[in-house]
Amino acid sequence: MNSIAQKIRQRRLDTGSLTFDKSKLSFKLDDSNYPIATSQETRKEANFMVEEYMLLANKFVGKFLVEKCSDYALLRNHPKPSQKKIADLEKFLAKLGLKMNFESSLTLKESSSLLFQDDSLSKELKDLIKVKMVRLQEAAKYFIIEETEPEDWWHYALNFDIYTHFTSPIRRYPDVLVHRLAKKCLKY
Repeated sequence: MNSIAQKIRQRRLDTGSLTFDKSKLSFKLDDSNYPIATSQETRKEANFMVEEYMLLANKFVGKFLVEKCSDYALLRNHPKPSQKKIADLEKFLAKLGLKMNFESSLTLKESSSLLFQDDSLSKELKDLIKVKMVRLQEAAKYFIIEETEPEDWWHYALNFDIYTHFTSPIRRYPDVLVHRLAKKCLKY
């Protein structure tokens, strides 16, 4: 299963899916609940495997809803960054003598990968650019397809044409709604 997930991940990344590897910070607390130490969580192969299958499930359920429940399918899109945000980041990069290509998620991924491989840039500067790239992104939104044109269904960061949230009904209410829609479309 893991080798398949690695191939799926690599294909997803090769076609322009953006990744913002943000490590999680953990705190060790004393008996009074005051922080006494910190550590960074390291993601393991199993984490990446689960992530890939969750993304795949969300994508397939989204496509199922579009095919079977087209009047009221609930999807999630992620618009391309606004021209203002792109211009602001381009201006910041230009002051450093750097450039990125914002034409698509694929060109952004390719140009940022080259930039992050540049050994002449400090780790701190690369980290700052990563933060600015995260801030560049627009907020993802839920929508009903009946009210939205198909060209606006696109999830920019994942580079998926159709996507929904299905895999975490314990922590996200939209997932519960998607489960209910899928059940209705399956006529359970």
